[in-house]
Amino acid sequence: MFLGVIRVRATAAPLNPVYTQEEFEFFLSDSGSKRLVTNKEGNAAAEAAAAKLGIPCATAAFREPSSDIFEIAGMSPAIGVCGKASVAGFVNEPSDVALFLHTSGTTSKPKGVPLTQQNLAASVDNIRSVYRLTETDSTLVVLPLFHVHGLIAGLLASLSAVSLPASGRFSASSFWSHMRSIGATWYTAVPTVHQILLDRHLASPEPDYPRLRFIRIRIESKSLLTEEVMNKIII
Repeated sequence: MFLGVIRVRATAAPLNPVYTQEEFEFFLSDSGSKRLVTNKEGNAAAEAAAAKLGIPCATAAFREPSSDIFEIAGMSPAIGVCGKASVAGFVNEPSDVALFLHTSGTTSKPKGVPLTQQNLAASVDNIRSVYRLTETDSTLVVLPLFHVHGLIAGLLASLSAVSLPASGRFSASSFWSHMRSIGATWYTAVPTVHQILLDRHLASPEPDYPRLRFIRIRIESKSLLTEEVMNKIII
């Protein structure tokens, strides 16, 4: 959905689905959102917030699991079905604001940060260069897609071969089997995820692990990885 939104020159402002109604009200209002789009299951708190703010709601889902066409319920028929042909007429400009995210709000109220198509392209180029990603690399995205690192480093920088967890979120029990099934060569995660994977390995090792070219550790002030844990992961 994120890729579809930015492809048609609109701005995506992904939000954490577990926010409260009050939090949704703040973020929807602060971002100047014109429409709330959820999956077909919907989100009661987000929809209640949108209704209070007078923001129309819509749901989106792929027509078929393997299809590149998705249908949007709650929008006009002209843009209710989207696929490659329906977006061919849109010409993206480098100055188009593609992504609107908020800071974490650690020291004050979260602040909105608009990122243009050019900003995203520059970030992707830098990540691909630093990670030395090639067409032979593939990854499993375990970071949330409302997080800048999950979106840009996990998804956009590795679009040639990227997979999302079947459950829609990180699961330690299926992580390595999924990594093996897609022939993954790398992954990026926050320290908490690395710690969970290490704990599971120590308690119940996998029969075999994929031969990864590298892993990345997203370090944040709230979640640090000790040198001892880092050494165990590397070994």
